[in-house]
Amino acid sequence: MNGFLIVILVILAAAALLFILTGICLHLFFGRRWEENPSLRYKTEQDFPDMKAEPVSFLSGNNRLSGAFYSTLPEEKLSGLVIFVHGIGAGHHSYTTEIHTLAQAGFLVLSYDQTGCVASEGKSMRSFYQGVRDLNAALRFLEADESKKQMPVGIVGHSWGAYITCQAMALQSAYRVRAIVALSAFNRADTLLSGQISAATRLPARLLRPFIRLHLYILDGSAGTRSCSDALRRNMTPALLFHGLADSSVPVSCSPATDRTLCAEPHITTHLLENRYHNVYQTAESEQYLNETFAAIGKAQEEAKKQTPETKEHLESLYSQIDYERITEEDPAVMREITDFLHRHLGV
Repeated sequence: MNGFLIVILVILAAAALLFILTGICLHLFFGRRWEENPSLRYKTEQDFPDMKAEPVSFLSGNNRLSGAFYSTLPEEKLSGLVIFVHGIGAGHHSYTTEIHTLAQAGFLVLSYDQTGCVASEGKSMRSFYQGVRDLNAALRFLEADESKKQMPVGIVGHSWGAYITCQAMALQSAYRVRAIVALSAFNRADTLLSGQISAATRLPARLLRPFIRLHLYILDGSAGTRSCSDALRRNMTPALLFHGLADSSVPVSCSPATDRTLCAEPHITTHLLENRYHNVYQTAESEQYLNETFAAIGKAQEEAKKQTPETKEHLESLYSQIDYERITEEDPAVMREITDFLHRHLGV
């Protein structure tokens, strides 16, 4: 066997190993359900006396998704319909404060748990792009509802939900959508995932990215590898993008809000916020408290693995001391800009 053939075989073997490694990492991330943390209290409509919730469900593929229509006004006084799309983790009840603010602004708000999350069916979340399929199903569901099909529609999403919101602009079902708001979106799934897997494996992100892209293509075709920038260029729906410059969950370099050619488009408005992290809709003080609280909880969880009464009690104490009003405090300026933007473009 000559040296050239040996080199080729070594390269192929290395490529096969990287393909397998990235596949395992993606399965660990996507191949499970995401549930609420039983140690946390998630706000519901019961925490807001002026808000009512009408339970709703609809099919996305073979899975039934569960959520609700939220409102604070009678139907005849509603200003339009806003779909709120949640991020990775504990489902739409993680955003009940934001849903309430949108409802108080006069909108009927539809929010639901995505495939593989909390109250919705699905053995796993499957992929980032599965959320786009879920949003497509929500838009089709609204189109079939005689009482909702004439309402102007806006979409607001955070993190994974912001990626979904942007990607939805390439769907035919988005023709009714008059405005979108993307909070802390990532532009490309492969770029975000390669960075996360690189941090865990210490392998160069650039080396991992082609293999991650291949996996995403196998899962979802070319749509699974499309950038949000490309999706946003496909129509002229007004889009408002926020991103925190100190965001470590989705670094600003991964955001469509820093794509200069996209930001030059007349229908795109971007805000890059100084000293702000991932939850740009919260006050800086609130998110600092959130980050400090969960850093302490994460440290206590590691200690609790020792299975001693003291470590378990300390962890329970940290959970019991959480100030839920403080940890969900919104930035009024950001939320006002979001609601004003939606009112402006939904024709109110």
